[in-house]
Amino acid sequence: LEGPDSSLAEWTQRARSEPIRLSPDVLARVALQNALLPVAAHVAGPGESAYLPLAAPLERLLGAVRPVVIPRPSATWIGMEEARFLSRTHLSVEALMTRRIAYEEAVAGAVPAELRMHLESADEALDGALLRLADLGLSLDPNLAGPLRKGRQRIEEEAARLKRKVTSAALSKEGLGLSRWETVAGWVLPRGRFQEKVYGWAALLARCGEAGMRRSLEALDPFDFRHRVIEVEQR
Repeated sequence: LEGPDSSLAEWTQRARSEPIRLSPDVLARVALQNALLPVAAHVAGPGESAYLPLAAPLERLLGAVRPVVIPRPSATWIGMEEARFLSRTHLSVEALMTRRIAYEEAVAGAVPAELRMHLESADEALDGALLRLADLGLSLDPNLAGPLRKGRQRIEEEAARLKRKVTSAALSKEGLGLSRWETVAGWVLPRGRFQEKVYGWAALLARCGEAGMRRSLEALDPFDFRHRVIEVEQR
């Protein structure tokens, strides 16, 4: 709106004579809404709650009274299978929502103790064998130091890859495989965003069914502003 030939008076006159050509931005809409359609309370999400106070100067200019801002109920829905996965890996929905967690980190605590023992034993045996091979090679030819170092690195990388495959196979048998983890993480935080930013009521209804939605609504307390985790039976 600013330019060499523009002025507040000019734009005020234009707004009065051609109001249909002007559209308020998000903060102006808030102020106009409070001036024209005053309410006792405004139920808002975290994003709205952050920017609503920025409309205060325009609200004062319009003589509008800002309503009380009440946080809307916030929840994450999770199926029983997903809840069992998180329980067995000692993770929480809150942990998934506050930081990015890789599959290996997620299931680290669920790897069977016997499997960990066998893998550690294999590591020790491999390390011992490589050390003996290096000692033998260097005693015969000191120039083998470079090839031995590079060979050891390649062997350790391949051994680590095989260990991951063995671990993944063991976890898959227990229902804790990578595909299950991707399902859990993808539903709890779809596309890296909160469910309420991605899923509408139709998606939740399709997943939870009418009975599940009814139980979910019963679990939401409009005066409890904490984020809720709601477990439901999936259809």
